[in-house]
Amino acid sequence: MLSKDLRSMNYNFIAQSTLLFSFVGLTQMILSKLFILSENSEGVEVREEGNFFEKLKIKLIDQNPLRKINYSAFLRKLLKSIRLFFLKTDDKIFGWTQKLKENEQKEKIKKEGDYWDRIKKDS
Repeated sequence: MLSKDLRSMNYNFIAQSTLLFSFVGLTQMILSKLFILSENSEGVEVREEGNFFEKLKIKLIDQNPLRKINYSAFLRKLLKSIRLFFLKTDDKIFGWTQKLKENEQKEKIKKEGDYWDRIKKDS
């Protein structure tokens, strides 16, 4: 059986060796990434540091999905769809007015028919 001092020494040795190997591995990863970045940094454009809004503006300009849109074609399609919408509503309104006119004529015919029936009953 190992004494208490010997066991704690083993734990300390394991902890120190784990820390050392972790530090060596982390250093190797960082150095390899720095080497890769230093090789690729020749063609990278460096911009001046600005405030948050300037950075955001630059980022939005770079990633703008609307910059490839042909605005005249878009406007033409938009106006065409608006025109079609108004033509459809005009056609609906015309149909409603025709139905109202027909209903008024039917009511007029009914009233005229009632007129002669009332005259016959009165006489």
